[in-house]
Amino acid sequence: LPILSQMGPSGANAVGLGVTRRFINVTFFSQLSQVQVVTDDAKVPLTIRVFNRRGEPLQVWDFYVGAVIDILGRPTTLTSASASTQDWLDFNARRLWKSKVFLEERLNKFRAKPKEELENGPFRRLAQPGSALGGSVPLTQLATCVARLEQELKIYQ
Repeated sequence: LPILSQMGPSGANAVGLGVTRRFINVTFFSQLSQVQVVTDDAKVPLTIRVFNRRGEPLQVWDFYVGAVIDILGRPTTLTSASASTQDWLDFNARRLWKSKVFLEERLNKFRAKPKEELENGPFRRLAQPGSALGGSVPLTQLATCVARLEQELKIYQ
């Protein structure tokens, strides 16, 4: 699995009458389930484990452009990603989308009313070939959908 590197605002700090946004670089080491955080004024990186709301360590699927993760008690929105991270995320999003479409086609033969899942929001772009995704597709939702469709198909086979 890759090392994902993303940037995001760490929150707003009041400076005088205006608001200044601070930026951090977040690098996720998937084999260790650790995040390395470097703020814009840091001298030394901070390596920590980050957990989701259920208390489970974050996985590589939980990171995408637009994701909000909790780092040291502060919600942090991931606003961009390195080119290699975007390529990896987009490749896996398209791979999972193809699986989803294939499973839905097979399942709709058994359903009284054909049903398609995840056809809105960031997933809408996956249906358009060649569209730019920019690492913004939530892979966790897509992988969960594919797993649910696989389980449903097992009922009919």
